[in-house]
Amino acid sequence: MARKPGRMFRQLNGLMSVGCLILLVAAVWLGHTILTRKVEKNRKNPVAVLDSIARAQRLFMYEDKDGNGERQAAKNLSELAKFGLISQDLVDGAVEGYRYELSVTKTGWHVLATPVGAGSETKAHLLRNQSDYVWQAVGHPATEKDKLLSSPGGGPL
Repeated sequence: MARKPGRMFRQLNGLMSVGCLILLVAAVWLGHTILTRKVEKNRKNPVAVLDSIARAQRLFMYEDKDGNGERQAAKNLSELAKFGLISQDLVDGAVEGYRYELSVTKTGWHVLATPVGAGSETKAHLLRNQSDYVWQAVGHPATEKDKLLSSPGGGPL
C-alpha cells in the first residue's frame, strides 16, 4: 500500500522543524561561548570588558532569560553569570584591577568599572550606559556629567 503524499510531507516538515530547533540551540550556545571567551581575552582593557558586559545584557534582554514574557535588563552581574553570559569572576571581585557593577536605572541600565588596588587613585573610573556612551573620571566614580570617552558608533572621542 502506497503512502499518502500529505503524510510524508508532514513527517518531513516535522523533521525539518526539529533540525532548525537544533541549529538554533547550537547557535545560541556558540554565541554564549564566544562572548564568554571575548570577556576572558579582554580582561586587561576595562572598556572592552564593559563592551562585553553590554553585549551580554543585550542578549539577556533579547532572549527573555527569566522567562516572564517581558524583555527586561538583568538587574545585576549575578543574573548575567547565572545564565552563562559572563563568567562568575566578574561577579565575585576585582578582575585585572577593576571591579564591575551593573545597575538598572530609571532610563535603562549602566555598568560601572571602578579601579581597585595599588595605584587605583590614578586610574580612570568608567561608566557605560545602554546607549553605548562611555564616560571617565579620575578620583571618583564616573557619572554622565564627567568626560565623555566614547559614543555609539563613533568610537573614542
